[in-house]
Amino acid sequence: MLPAISCKTGICLDLVVPRFGQLDKALAAEKDQLDREIARRRAGLDAVKARHAVVAAIGATCADPWRRFEICTTAVLAAPAARLDKPRP
Repeated sequence: MLPAISCKTGICLDLVVPRFGQLDKALAAEKDQLDREIARRRAGLDAVKARHAVVAAIGATCADPWRRFEICTTAVLAAPAARLDKPRP
């Protein structure tokens, strides 16, 4: 066992050392809990990133047909739309 601290402080090491052991256990438990929380949040972020990648791929696949559709509808509807801007007599 470690020697006791001087009597001036009024604290003996044999009284303090068990508290350090409990503190170590509490800190280890807290670290484990934080590690689990970090892992849970990282898994959530990875799931969001994967979902975003899927949606981005769908968007990239569909973007070109939609652009062509808009060009077509703009060309077809441009003339009648211009006439609708004028007030009717």
